[in-house]
Parts: sequence; C-alpha cells; structure tokens
Amino acid sequence: MTDAQIPKGNQGMNAVSLPNISWFEFILNKNLLKEHLDQENPDPTPCQLIIQFLQQAEIEMAALIQATNEKKTQGPPGAIPIPVNKVEEAEPKPIEPSKKVRALRLLAIKVGCHLRWNLMAMEKGVPTPILQALLIHLLQICVPSVIDNIHNPDLEVSGLSELGFFVVHLFHRWCVRSVVRDSFPTKPVKQGFMGMPGQVDPAIVMAQATDTIIRKFKEELPASITFLENCLQALESDHGTARLPMPDCFSLPSEESEGQLLWGNGLDVSAQEMICQICFDLGALYFYKSDYRKAYEKFRICKQLHSKLKEPVYCRIDVDRLRGYLTSCSSLLGVTSDANQPSLFDQAEAARKRDFKGIVEILCEDNLKQELDMVYRGNLQDELLKRGFTDIHVSVYLCNVVRTVLEGKALVSPILDTLKNADTYILSFLIDLLSNVMKGSSVLQRSNLKCFIWHLIELLPPESAFSQQVLSSDLASYFNEAEIAELAVDDIDSNNMYLQDLGMEEATNMTSYPSTRESSYNMSDVEGQLLAVYDPKLIKDLLTEMYENRGLNRDQIISLNENWQVPKELRHVLDLDKLREFDRIYLYVLIAKARHCMDLRIYERARQLFHVVSSVMQDVSYVMAKHVGWQILLTELSQVSFNQGALGDQISLPDILMQCKQCLTLIRLGQDITPSIEVVEHCTAFMCNVGEWNYLSDLNNTADGFIEFSRLLATLIKDLALQKNLRKQARDLWDAVLGIYQPGNAKRPQTTRDSAMRRDQQCGILPRDLFLSFLHRLREPTALSLLTSLLAKMQSILKEDMTGEISTEYQHLWPSAIGSPVASMSAIEESLKSILAHSLRVCPSRPAWLRTQADVCLAEGAHSTAMRFYLEAGLVATDFFTCPVPRQVYDDTVYRRMIRCCQQMQCHTQVAVLCQFLEDGGPDYTTAFKALQERNVYDAMDAYYCCIWDVSILEFLVHLHGRKGQMDKRQAALRALSQMDLNSNNPDQIQRRAVHVRKAKFLRALAKQYLG
Repeated sequence: MTDAQIPKGNQGMNAVSLPNISWFEFILNKNLLKEHLDQENPDPTPCQLIIQFLQQAEIEMAALIQATNEKKTQGPPGAIPIPVNKVEEAEPKPIEPSKKVRALRLLAIKVGCHLRWNLMAMEKGVPTPILQALLIHLLQICVPSVIDNIHNPDLEVSGLSELGFFVVHLFHRWCVRSVVRDSFPTKPVKQGFMGMPGQVDPAIVMAQATDTIIRKFKEELPASITFLENCLQALESDHGTARLPMPDCFSLPSEESEGQLLWGNGLDVSAQEMICQICFDLGALYFYKSDYRKAYEKFRICKQLHSKLKEPVYCRIDVDRLRGYLTSCSSLLGVTSDANQPSLFDQAEAARKRDFKGIVEILCEDNLKQELDMVYRGNLQDELLKRGFTDIHVSVYLCNVVRTVLEGKALVSPILDTLKNADTYILSFLIDLLSNVMKGSSVLQRSNLKCFIWHLIELLPPESAFSQQVLSSDLASYFNEAEIAELAVDDIDSNNMYLQDLGMEEATNMTSYPSTRESSYNMSDVEGQLLAVYDPKLIKDLLTEMYENRGLNRDQIISLNENWQVPKELRHVLDLDKLREFDRIYLYVLIAKARHCMDLRIYERARQLFHVVSSVMQDVSYVMAKHVGWQILLTELSQVSFNQGALGDQISLPDILMQCKQCLTLIRLGQDITPSIEVVEHCTAFMCNVGEWNYLSDLNNTADGFIEFSRLLATLIKDLALQKNLRKQARDLWDAVLGIYQPGNAKRPQTTRDSAMRRDQQCGILPRDLFLSFLHRLREPTALSLLTSLLAKMQSILKEDMTGEISTEYQHLWPSAIGSPVASMSAIEESLKSILAHSLRVCPSRPAWLRTQADVCLAEGAHSTAMRFYLEAGLVATDFFTCPVPRQVYDDTVYRRMIRCCQQMQCHTQVAVLCQFLEDGGPDYTTAFKALQERNVYDAMDAYYCCIWDVSILEFLVHLHGRKGQMDKRQAALRALSQMDLNSNNPDQIQRRAVHVRKAKFLRALAKQYLG
C-alpha cells in the first residue's frame, strides 16, 4: 500500500465555473494558501483544493512516468537497442516524484492540516479514492516505515512517535468510518442512458474505485478495530500521546531547496479529545455491527468526555447524531443514560463481570427506579441458570416477578412451583422484597402488589405459613383491619368453594385471568362470590344476604362491578314498574350479568339468564317481556355473527328469520313498543348476510336508517344478479352513503324514534359511527365488494389523482363526480381501510379485495406492504403460482404499480424483470434499461438473471457488465442468455413454457421475500 491511484473525471462535485485562483498560483506564491484559506468563504473551498492539487499531481506524475519510460526505450541518440534476456532483467526502480509533484501533494496535506483533519467535513467534500490518496501521502511523509504494515494486527502503539500515533490512528479511524458510511443508503448518481462506444463513464469509474476500497477496508476491519482499541488503552494508561500536524510543519520544495519538515510546529492533542473521538467512531461501528452493548458503552464515554471539552483542538462530534445513537442503544438495551453517575445498566454489567456479585441489590433498586428493560433482566436470569448460579437465580427470579407485578403483568401460577418447596429464607426474602417495593409504589402499583399477595396466600399450602409472615412484617400496615382479620384465618381452602359454580377444578385456573374485583375484596366474601357466580338461585341467595342482612342498597350492589351495564330501555322499564325493591335489584343483576356474558362471548349463559328474567316478567310487565325477548334475539344474532354465520344447535334459521322480520315489521308499522337501535342493526345485518334481498328491497317508508340503507343495498344487489340497468339503484345508494359523510353527521341517535326524526332533517340516513358499525357486521361478499368499491371511488374522486385510482370489482357503477360537500376526505379513507380490513378477515383469500388493499397501501406510500398484498392476490388465485395469473387479477396496471413499488424501494433488478410482464405494447425497455444502470440496488441483482426471458434485456446486461468490468455478473447474464429454451427458433409451445417457468420462479421468489 505504497501508492494511490486517483480516478480521473467527475468526482461527484457539482458543475462550477472556473475557480478564481488556479492551482499553480499556490506553488508560485507560498503565502497564498494561508491567505486564501483564512477567508470567510474561500472559492475554491478547501475540499475542492484538495481534489485539484491531488488530481494535478497525478497528471504530472503520469507524464513523468511516461517520459521516463520513453527515454529508457529509445536510449541515447544513435544507440542500437540490444535484446536482453527477460530472466536477466532487473526490476525497475520506482520513479521518484518531481518537486512539482511533491509540492502539489504537500499543498493538499497543508489544506488537510488547516481543516484539523476533520474527517466529517472531508468525507462530505472529497471522494473516497482521493481522500485515500491524501492519507497515504501523509503516512509516507510522517511514518514511512509503517506504510507497508498499516493493516498489520500486531502493529504496536507504543512503538510510534507522537506524530506517528496521530497519523496512523487517523487512517484507521477513516477506515472504520468508511465502512459505516457505506451502510447508509445514498441517493443514486444520475447517469446518462448510454455512453459512446469506447468512452469510460467517469461516475462508474469512481464508483468502482470506491467499492474496491470499501471491500478492502471490510476485509481489514478487525485490524483497524484492534489498533483503535489499543489506542484507547494506551491513552487511558497515560502511555499514549498524540501531536496534530499543522500547515507550518510542511515547507514546500523550491528550485534551491528540497523543503523541510518542522514537526515542532505541531499541536499537542489531549488524551480526552483522542478518547472522545475514537469512542464515537468505534461506537458507530459497533452499532453498525448490532453489538449494541459495546456501542452504548463507547457512546456513553464519548458523551461524558465531550461535555468536559471546552475548546477542542481536534475532536469533532456530531452531537445530534450522538444523542440519537444513545437514545437508540438505550431503547434497544432497555437502559437510561446518565452521564453524572453509573447507570443501573452499567452496574449490572459490572456485576456480570464479577460473577454476578451484587446483582440482586441492583435489581432490587431497579424495582423502584424501573430503568432496566424486562428483556434484559430475563436474559440475566437465563444466564444465571446456564452458568449454574442456582441460589442467585432464585433471588433474581423473585425480583423479576415483583417487577412484573408492578407493571400489572404477572401470573401467579408459574411462581407457585418455586415457593411451594421454598425454605424460610426464600419466603423471608420475598417478604422483604415486597416491603421495600411497597414503600415507593404508586396507588395502582400498591393495588397490584396487594392482589398478588392475596393470590399467594390463597394458593400456597397452609404449612408454608406465608400469611403469618405477612402479618408479622411491614406489609401488614398496608392492609385494613378487615383484611388483617381475614389473613389470620387458617382455613384458606374454603375460599375456593365458589369456583365450583364455574366448573373449575383448581383455584390456579383463575390466576391466568384478570380480576374484576378491587384488591380490598377477598373472594370468600359475599361480594366476591356475587361477582363470580352465574346460577340464578345462588345470585338470589347472595343478594338476600347483602340486601336484607347487611343493608346494602341498589346503588351499592350495582357498583360492585363497573362492567355491569343494563340497556337504557330495560333500565327505564325497571324504574317505572311497580316492583319490590329487592326484585328490581335481582332483575337488574341478572340482566347486567347476561350483558356482561355477551361482552365475554359466553352466549349460552347469557341466554339462560335472559330466559330467567323473561319468566319472571312474563306476568308482570308486557313491555319488559318484549324487551327481554329482543335481548334474547340479540344474543342469538351475536352468537351467529361470532361463529361466522354458523348456527348453533339451539338456533333454527327459520325461527331467527321470523323473529328478525317481526322486529322490522314493528318498525315499519310505527308501533309504540319498538326494539332498540342495537337490535335493529343486528337484525338488518343478519338479513343481509343470509341474502334476503327480496324481502329487504320491499321495506319502503320505514323511516329507519338501518332498514333504509339495507333496502337500497338489497335493491342494487337483486338487480345486479338480474343484469338490469343499474344506474338509478347505484345512484340512490351513492347518494345515501354520500349523505352519511356530510358535515355534522357524526352524532349517534339514542332511539329508533330519534333515527326516524333524522329522515326529516338534512342529514344522512345513518351517523358515521353507526354506519361503520353496520359495515363490520356484514359478511356477504357481494355487499362488502359493492360498499368497498363505492368508498374507493369516492376517495379517488376527492384525491383528484386518476393515476392512483383504486381498482375494485364494481367501480363502473358509480358516478364520476361528487356534487355535495364532504366532511373530510380522511373520514372516507378511514372507512375504506376499516371495511377492507374487515372484508379480509371475513375472506382472506379473495384476490379482488387483496388487490384493492394493495392499491390503498400504494396510495399511502407503504410500498413494501403494497407489494405484499399484490403478491398475495396472485398467490391465492394460482395456488402459489402453479399456473399463470389470470388477467383479471394481474393486468398491466398491477404490473406497473408493482414496478413503482420496486422503484421506490430501490429494487431495480426486480423492476427490470417486471418490465417483461407487460403485455399491452410489449416490454418496457426504457424503464428496464434505466433500472439496470442504477448504482444503488437493494435486491438479489444477478440472482434474478435466470428469471429474465427477454433476449434484448439479457444482451443489454452482457454489454453493461462488460463495460463496467464486472466479469462475474457478465458471465451470469451469458449463462441466462445461452439457455436452450430461449432460442427464438423454438416452437411457440416451448417458448410459452419457458416464459411461464421464469415468471413462476420470479413471483415465488418475490413471495418468499415479501410474505416471509
């Protein structure tokens, strides 16, 4: 590594006019460089001067080498050349650079010294090959003996002078930074379409030289890391010092003198600056290599030292980037960074190095501060178990359990196995641990801890005497007198009796579910039992105990569970009817428990409770009995919807259809007693799902939003099947949905009468929230497709972007303009995404819906997600591409949108392959050739060449790689081109099969990439 070749041509600088000062003027006037660089905005800039000096030095050196070689070949005048045996030829001596070349190189070095060797600034303005040449020339001048062993991992730091220490460390710093910078995505260099034959593209030459350098640096990266780590050790032990070369250290050669090197003019760099700068670059490298623990340590040291530097001579840190690195490492490791004192993460890491000495105390402190992430704490626990630290492992496990309890995530069951056979020391440790945490806990955390303690007392065997230890500790002060009295009861097993009603065998089965009671309740209390039992007789007995013996009123009983909610119409009837107060409470609790069971999807039990209420009210209140009957119908409809349309053993389709029609008839006739909005919504949705289009289309003049919307939808679907003229029906449904999205149409009506009153106002037939709720109850494919198509058409019109129009099945039905104002386009977008997500849950393998979802993702700029849905649509339509994709699934529009996605993700080889798939007009060669010339490509590149069947694209690849000198990729293209089935003389059947095989292979490769 004793020479540096600089590619000629464009080095990535923007086109500028001729500089105000030419390079040769700095040779003639030795003071001109300092005067020029001291200006506020020098033109040319320092980086441009480095490029000019080194390029001109390369030109002069090439001319000198050519002249010397010609002189050797010709010899003196009149001489006859004598042939020399090749074996006897001596190896030619290297040609020494002239004074002009050395002066130009020294000028470039003086500019670097003026910049204080700020690599951050030089990397932005100087191309990598030229910056490499600059640093090599600096090494040749300062440490000529080290230049050949610069990448030797055994290079000793102690054997270098102060100047050599700085120069060698600077070179390795640049190697590390170059590898990291190469991993960042960069904007592709704009290139011409095709160069002239024989012409070398300067951008390609510079890119190839950069790639070669980076590849070399990656191979020698361990040596650079080792040297920089050794530098840190030397600096920390005060055995390493550095001196920064300055412009006055170098004097230019002249005709009379050879120039001098005055190292005494350099600047001493403090160890703090050197450590800070090296730690930042090493931290960035470790972060690039995903070694986040080492990266965090380096960045933490860098931050501590940088805050102490007042006027740094050499250290240049991007503070924003450092803060971002620290934030990322902290998030990934689950730590918080504090420059003033060691963090708990640092203390934990130090404890790991000391065989986990003191780790339990650190975790106990973290239970209060909650700095460490649970993933990190879990890794510590696993490491202890692997390394055989059994005693410490149990303590760490208990610390982690308490931490999860504070977060409200702990389950009691896993810890029981540990505590059942635990000795007195382990139980005492857990008691102390809970006591310390309880002191600094919030109200919610204290509630979680008390609930956790109650569970342990209930589930641990009596011989463990855990409750007695709790009573004798500081934990007793956090329980009231009633709770302490319960803790003193020895027979804890009686607490599990109430679970028999739930059909559960052991109390531990309940510990995996969240408790709905307050932590102050014990489940052996009457209140606790009322919360858990569902047998009507037991509920009545418990209510008798609470109401008559304890004197609790209705509000106190109902407030036991916040999830106990009674529908408004039932609550209104309960308050009006002349019932005994106890009977009103009993019915209220039964209805509330039934509704709670519906929310929990325990439909059979909800139906049983409602039947009990119905039998009680049958002879008491006709209105109440009707409403309870509708609640039973609602339960059955909810169960059918939850079972994806399947009917249970106790549900008959004719019976449920008859009951739904009776409900809708009451609304249509305008009776005084009508079902609630919730019941009407479920009834109309069920009628749509079973395809009762004839019945629904005849429901005129109902003045109910759900029924009217269902009628419009049914009319369109019925005529769609009959292939009639659909313009009027489609327009009616379009206007109805458009009215829903008018401004001020978001309020939900309280009753069906309020819904009827909306029809007389200038509002939509349904509020937006009820409309979306109704859409989510639909499961009929045609209805979902029509409504998806309608909303997609509205969104495309409002966006006024016809190129990004969302493709759907029935988009030809809808108008091409929106006449009335719309509340917001975002409301329509959210509705479209919502119904699409629901539709794909109903039928995940419908290609049309998958394609629509892909178009929506593409419109939002989610290109990777869009590709996933495009590929999924083709995959389900062809059974993983075992047959050609139908045109109605993949047409040219889809292919062009897939090409757009790949372009945005810079997968340019995939773009070129997809350009072959276009059928109307043939392959898009312009897009394909441009994509293949892109510099930054993030796909498998030449691995896709076997999927190309277009001979023109393959020939272009052979020429392109040959021009770039990429022989291995050129051979890959030649192998693909020489396949026998691509011969143009083959029969059409063989050619079609060749295309199909390559299409299927490529699409499967994309599916594996994007679908995982």
